[in-house]
Order: sequence, then structure tokens, then C-alpha cells
Amino acid sequence: MTQPRILIADDIEDIRDLIRIYLEDLNVDIIGEAIDGNVALELIDSLQPDIVFLDIQMPDVTGLEILELIKEKNIFSVIVSGDGDFNTIKTAMDKGAQGFIVKPIIEEKVVQIIKKYNSSKNMK
Repeated sequence: MTQPRILIADDIEDIRDLIRIYLEDLNVDIIGEAIDGNVALELIDSLQPDIVFLDIQMPDVTGLEILELIKEKNIFSVIVSGDGDFNTIKTAMDKGAQGFIVKPIIEEKVVQIIKKYNSSKNMK
């Protein structure tokens, strides 16, 4: 199986760094990072990632808005948020997210997301 290509979109550099560190040992290819929603959309279009980690609250375009805009692109989308409220999670899943990580991010959750992605690709 080829390495999944990953884009990380979060306006907080420390969060992007943490996700990248957790991904480094997981046989993935981190192809880009975005500091806001507009950059995320540009990179999604130009880089065509397999997986995108999206912060829910970003300048310009939110993670939830991005989910709606990329719904037809067949990208494994993961929302990352400090808001773990049931309604927020349900809204993200209804908009097409395949995963949801509540901040503070722990490595185990990132590993679970990659396993879930790999399992979904093995089923096809």
C-alpha cells in the first residue's frame, strides 16, 4: 500500500507541529501545512491529499466550511477541535468528517485515525 499523503490545517503552529510529530513514525507522507482556511483550500486543490487534518476554528474559512466544499473529493477528513461537544462532533460527521480529535491532542488518537484510514482503503 502506498503512503497516505497528508495535509495539516491549523492556525496554531504548535498544534501543526504536534500532529506532524505524531505522524512521523506512521509511514505517511506529510505533503503540506496550512495556517488558515483559504490556504487549506488552495493546498487541497493543488496537492490532492488523501487525508486532511482540519482545525474547526481557522481564520477566513472554518474546518466545517471546508468539509462542505471538499465533500465530493474523496478525502479522508479529520476535524481537530477544542470543542468536544456532542453536537459539534455530530455536525462535523454529518458534513463528511471521517474522524474527530478533541484537543489536547494525544498520539494514540492520531494513530487511530491512520489505522482507520488504512482499514477503509483495505476494504475497497
